[in-house]
Amino acid sequence: MAVSRYKFFDDVWNEDFFHLQKGFPNVSLPEFFGSIDSFSYQIPISRSYRPDLIAKDFYGNALLYWVLVYANNFSNSPEDFAPNLIIKVPKFERLMSAI
Repeated sequence: MAVSRYKFFDDVWNEDFFHLQKGFPNVSLPEFFGSIDSFSYQIPISRSYRPDLIAKDFYGNALLYWVLVYANNFSNSPEDFAPNLIIKVPKFERLMSAI
């Protein structure tokens, strides 16, 4: 059985659509993850276009790939994770305390 990535989010009220949805309340995710202690990582050929594999390497969970997307202010496209690109990877301890 697959585990949903949405388990990391809270239920928040969406005023535009008048219903509960999953998300962080009143938080800009690119700013939030950009402010967490991180380190630089150069994407090797073996991890090109695979943020899920990078997340699995650093966080032990491929479903946390979205953290890398927000931390680097990328679109939700694997094409952003090009070979030899240097990205920011939020430190595991700080990330786990935040989510």
